[in-house]
Amino acid sequence: MSGRLAQYKPPEELANAQLTGQFVIPSDDVWPAALTDLGTHCPLGLWVHGHEQLPRLTARAVAVTGNRAATAQALACTQAFATAFTEAGHTVTAKRVHLPHR
Repeated sequence: MSGRLAQYKPPEELANAQLTGQFVIPSDDVWPAALTDLGTHCPLGLWVHGHEQLPRLTARAVAVTGNRAATAQALACTQAFATAFTEAGHTVTAKRVHLPHR
C-alpha cells in the first residue's frame, strides 16, 4: 500500500472506535425506524457515540451536510447552525458530501 492507505490499520481503528461508540445495524432494537424509509439508500449501519439511547437521540435529529471544499465562512456558518440546533435540544448528525469538480 502507498499514500494515505499505508497508514490505515482497520483492526486498531475499529478497536478504538468501539471504546467510545457502538455500531448498530437495521436489525438492532435501537435502529431508527425512519431510516428504513430510505429503502435501498438506508445505511448498512451507524456508529453511535455517547451513552444516550439512539431512539431518544433521533426523535429530534437534524442532519447537517456539506462538501469537502467548504470555505472558512461556510464552515463557520455550519458550526453556528449546529450549535444553535444543539442548544435547542436537537441531535445534530453530520455528513460530508464530495461534490465533483466542474
